[in-house]
Amino acid sequence: MNYRTAIFLLFFCLFFIPLELVYGFAPDRTFVMVDCRDPQSKQAQFLRTTYTEAFRRLGYELDVQYHGNGTECTRLSQLGLVDGELSREKRYARKHKKLVCLTYPHYQTSYHALSWIPELEIYGWQSLRNRLFRVAYQRTDKRLERKLVQAIPLEKMIVVDDLAAGLDLLKEKRVDAFVVEELELHKVKKHPLYERGRVGVAGIMEKYSAHAYLHNKNGYLAKPISITLYEMKKEGLLDKFHEAVGYPDNFTDSTILE
Repeated sequence: MNYRTAIFLLFFCLFFIPLELVYGFAPDRTFVMVDCRDPQSKQAQFLRTTYTEAFRRLGYELDVQYHGNGTECTRLSQLGLVDGELSREKRYARKHKKLVCLTYPHYQTSYHALSWIPELEIYGWQSLRNRLFRVAYQRTDKRLERKLVQAIPLEKMIVVDDLAAGLDLLKEKRVDAFVVEELELHKVKKHPLYERGRVGVAGIMEKYSAHAYLHNKNGYLAKPISITLYEMKKEGLLDKFHEAVGYPDNFTDSTILE
């Protein structure tokens, strides 16, 4: 074999034969993302299923690691010890410059204020300040609780266990407003109190969205993953994934705080 033939065979191996056949191993195609939800929760199952499929379509395997608190997830992602975080609010990017936010959200929602007072108008958390409102909210929504604490005195906050209890407070005029997340609003509109006009929507408190984040070293994948999520949404796949795990009563828990 002359040297030209040897060089040709060398370049052929390098460029046309898979690396795993040449070197005996496959390149690492596993993406490690962190999340701090209960891995058995509906939210965690939905996110895991959604992003496993999104990464699969791009030729990657997804490994989701769960930690007990958001601080640890932030530390790992900021240091680049993992490839990214599975779900954070859009505003998370303002404080964490080493992370890239996926432009397409896996979840969008809003908060609405319900009231029995026809003339009451509430728009934004700031509209609650310096007003003697009694406001109810559901115990499970820690994000909403934090927002209310910043806007009104604690003694004006009334916590309830579920949607029915909050509507009962409105019916009895024991609170001026009951703030609910968008998914809950759909249920309210089917309730007799709403249908009879005894309770209405006083305004929108906030709109927000949840996104996956990648470390800067993986920023080149942000656009392809966002496009993939958009395609999955158009296919109806995200809705199917939600249906498969059961729609959560409230997606807005403390795990996607800033």
